[in-house]
Amino acid sequence: MHAHRHLDPHLSERLPLRILVAEDNAMNQKLMLLVLRQMGYTADVAENGRVALSLLAKQPYDLIFMDVEMPDMDGIEATRAILRDWPGNSRPVIVGTTAYGLAGDEHQCLEAGMNDCINKPIRIEQIQECLLRWGEPRVEQKPPAERQAVPTADVIDLRRIGELEEMERGRSGT
Repeated sequence: MHAHRHLDPHLSERLPLRILVAEDNAMNQKLMLLVLRQMGYTADVAENGRVALSLLAKQPYDLIFMDVEMPDMDGIEATRAILRDWPGNSRPVIVGTTAYGLAGDEHQCLEAGMNDCINKPIRIEQIQECLLRWGEPRVEQKPPAERQAVPTADVIDLRRIGELEEMERGRSGT
């Protein structure tokens, strides 16, 4: 119960993010929304990967918590579609959520192109840790039909730079 005291109720002010929770289980949806709300966030919910893609095509998200196993379109397939249709910095950070917690599951998430993976049952602090680790607003995102193909170079990963800057700010106490 004291885990709630560790959550930063003003995190959304410091890291304003548009968040999507792609999760088919109603209890897991409620848990994620409750924890995010305690940090000042509101999030949209998609009950499967197909709905997540539809929502992403309508508006940009900075971060998606993506359940790996969902009906209709699972998180792996949805992640591959996002990587294909939203190149480079136009895509949101994708954090996979998996119920099994096996080493192979994390490898499957990362191999599919997810940025991170957390295990269920999700510890409340894991959500905040992910937001701190990956929480920088993305560059302008446009749905696939509205943007031109731009070659991307993977020389510098701007998310890693942001992550390092955040770690440095944490060390300096600011």
